[in-house]
Amino acid sequence: MALQNTPEKKLTLSQIYNYVADNFPFYRKSKVGWQNSIRHNLSLNECFKKVARDDSDPGEEGFMGLRDQPVRFVCAKLIRCSRADFT
Repeated sequence: MALQNTPEKKLTLSQIYNYVADNFPFYRKSKVGWQNSIRHNLSLNECFKKVARDDSDPGEEGFMGLRDQPVRFVCAKLIRCSRADFT
């Protein structure tokens, strides 16, 4: 959701964490475990990709983005992957 709502379709991990905390009140209170879960899922799920910073864009943190696939396909794949964990 956070990546879909940006014009560039890319965000840093900090921006993704802030989006989650701002839009889902449960995560405002505790920032311990869920940030690791987000980082883990972004790095392992093939629907996401790392996007390098431009040389003209200062900063140390890289970006995460969606692969060039239709959003419907990405969402369906994420749902299938999450359901596979519980069966």
